[in-house]
Amino acid sequence: MTVSTNTAQLQFSSKYTAMWRGALEISPLSIAVIPWGILAGSLAIEVGLSAVESQAMSAIVFAGAAQLVALGMVKAGIGIVGILLTTLLITSRHFLYSMALRRDISPLPTKWRLLLGFLLTDELFAIVATDNSQRHKFDRWYALGAGLCFYISWNVARGDSRKKHSQHRAMGIRFCYSRYFYCLNSAIN
Repeated sequence: MTVSTNTAQLQFSSKYTAMWRGALEISPLSIAVIPWGILAGSLAIEVGLSAVESQAMSAIVFAGAAQLVALGMVKAGIGIVGILLTTLLITSRHFLYSMALRRDISPLPTKWRLLLGFLLTDELFAIVATDNSQRHKFDRWYALGAGLCFYISWNVARGDSRKKHSQHRAMGIRFCYSRYFYCLNSAIN
């Protein structure tokens, strides 16, 4: 009884440790996405989405570039077919990511494949691919921890956009985008 209890605790501990390590390693990117999420949320509100609709869009469509383009197209009066096709083209790189991870993810149960597929972003792919090359083994708990951390950061930032929207509106949304990219460029250089 003690051996099985210790084994179960060890398995839980290693899963938790892997999730924590994934969250920790993606945290710089999770922090960097916060201003982007705030700006995207402000744009959603400016386009006419309510705060709830903006948050729902963020929770359901976990692709920042696709959201920004779709919101711009909504604002321009483009139809749903055009928006869906454009979104499909923008997010097509995720098909390449999933093909690169197929060998590691295909043996997993369907619920894991769906969950990790939903959480797959450029940032998660970069973190998981780097971890894979260093450890030579895919760790689903590591990927889950990193993906959830990034997803939560994005959604918290989108939720915060309700507070920041009036500031962005006063300064002009275009000014805020240019300020964001200036800060991002300064951080890289």
